[in-house]
Amino acid sequence: MERARRQAERAQQETERDAAIAQLEELRRQTTSVHLQSFPPFRPPVVPGPQQLSPAWALAEAQAHHLAGLGLFARAERAAAKRRAEEDAPAYLAAEEARLQAVHGELTAEAGQWW
Repeated sequence: MERARRQAERAQQETERDAAIAQLEELRRQTTSVHLQSFPPFRPPVVPGPQQLSPAWALAEAQAHHLAGLGLFARAERAAAKRRAEEDAPAYLAAEEARLQAVHGELTAEAGQWW
């Protein structure tokens, strides 16, 4: 009887010990595997280049500018405005591309300074 009681106590102690070991192993696993996620390496920011503008876009913008305020039935004035728009479109395109390049340069410099 005494032997059975001691065996039961030993079995109970072993069960408690195994539960404590399992709990400690789980705690160790949780604390050592928290930040095992891999991240991509740091890279400096890249500012995308400016939008490519087309001559058709510049002509449409110039026409909108020159035709603003002209009535639909002012045909002679509208024709003259369209001719001026065709003349001004290449210069407007070049100026707008230069402006966009300057803005891109400023943004790139700011990104480089930030980095």
